[in-house]
Amino acid sequence: MSSDDGPISKHIGKITNAFDAIITCPDCKPPRAMVIKTIHPGILLAKDKIDYQCPKCGAEKTEIVK
Repeated sequence: MSSDDGPISKHIGKITNAFDAIITCPDCKPPRAMVIKTIHPGILLAKDKIDYQCPKCGAEKTEIVK
């Protein structure tokens, strides 16, 4: 990201760097990487929520960023 990115780009960068690079599915054997399904910015509670979904079995997992 360059220094002239807007506030939304900076916020997304903060969310992206808040977690491990790969979230794995707890239901699949061997573990498979999950993909981001949705990102909910935490405007009111200052906590962002990221929903992940496994592309193989459909299991979902949610992470909260403080």
